[in-house]
Amino acid sequence: MKGIINIEFVISLLVFISTVSFVSMMVINSFPALRYEALSNDMKSKAYQLSNVILANFSGQETYALDMNRINEMKNNYCYGPDAYEAFRNLFSENLILEIEQLDGTTLISCKPPVETRLKPEFTLKRFATVNNEIIIMSIGIIR
Repeated sequence: MKGIINIEFVISLLVFISTVSFVSMMVINSFPALRYEALSNDMKSKAYQLSNVILANFSGQETYALDMNRINEMKNNYCYGPDAYEAFRNLFSENLILEIEQLDGTTLISCKPPVETRLKPEFTLKRFATVNNEIIIMSIGIIR
């Protein structure tokens, strides 16, 4: 009786193939979500690292107590002028937006791309510090 296949063998083969297919599809479908989450975490860590660098460069004697002279120096050298944003972008090797404002909405520094674009920050980190004993909000937006 050669060439006769039991029905149990056919059913078990179909169950095995469908199980392997289901597991494969689940793994393949989870890759985009994992990639998006990895990119999101990468942007968050870069924004946090850049905020620490900026806080360290702007701070005076105390951590989180920023020096207004250093803020004005940054504003004059890297935020306003014909090619200022290019110098700002090259300084951090990243397309980003830096805004420092007081709680009442007064802007101390605003470094943005010179032209209005449709590019929006994909991640914005807000940190708090003080300038002259006033609380300020430092926003760093990463543009991808």
